[in-house]
Amino acid sequence: MQTYLVSPEDCLIVRAIHQSASLRDAAVSLSCDPGGLFRKVKRISENHDLLCKTDGKWMLTSKGHALLAWTEETIQSQKLAIESKSTIRIATTMWFNEQALIPNLKSIQDLIPDLAQVNICVPQMSFEDALKTGTVDVVIVCHAPFDPSVAYKKICTEDWIVVAPNKYQKQLAGKSEKEVEAFLATKTFIHHNKLNPNSVLTSLEIEKAPSITLDNLIGVRSSVANGLGWSVVPRILVGSALKAKEMIEVQQIKPTIQNQVCIWWLRDRQDLKKIVSVFDQCLKKI
Repeated sequence: MQTYLVSPEDCLIVRAIHQSASLRDAAVSLSCDPGGLFRKVKRISENHDLLCKTDGKWMLTSKGHALLAWTEETIQSQKLAIESKSTIRIATTMWFNEQALIPNLKSIQDLIPDLAQVNICVPQMSFEDALKTGTVDVVIVCHAPFDPSVAYKKICTEDWIVVAPNKYQKQLAGKSEKEVEAFLATKTFIHHNKLNPNSVLTSLEIEKAPSITLDNLIGVRSSVANGLGWSVVPRILVGSALKAKEMIEVQQIKPTIQNQVCIWWLRDRQDLKKIVSVFDQCLKKI
């Protein structure tokens, strides 16, 4: 615990002496007994050389004036901290920020009227480390944390779907599941390097098909939209692209994967309960 050479109480006494015409006036401003204040002033003078008596009146020494300046600055800083609106620092993936978080920011801000600033980042370190180092306040990702010091809450289910370029629409229309699988098995698969496609599309031998491998889901979405091939992706990732008819959903095939969108925070950050509740309300709609 940090200790002070001069206590906060003594700092306020020095300030009151400077602002008052007499010791009695200083005692009134501090709501204390003049006799008790006199003893404290004498102690401050003897121990710290902050006050001295000149022509029968207590005055600040040069050290006293320096301490006074620090005291005033500290008081103003505290006022700003108390009166200022809050800031929330959020870590998430780039694609989730683009497709889910930004579209809901207005709703989040409306539900937290004292929220002045929202900072969103994709941290260079792990999400758990970003929380534990104080770099961010909350994390929103599509899985639960591993570190027990990190609390989390499930917000919604992240459904995965198969998507394909618009040019496949005629070939896929009216086809059975097996016919669609046979067709896609000959087409380029857009592969995200952290996903094993055979674990979610068990009936397709994807490893035998031509492929393009990318390290980010935004690139996967862009590749499908540009007609380079088909893929399996979170529905959240391509919701706007499907509405804009930049690609099609292959409804005959249902991937065997469902993740949970979760919000994380440090377990000892009790002050974040309101924030967590608001994100829960807003993002359940995605």
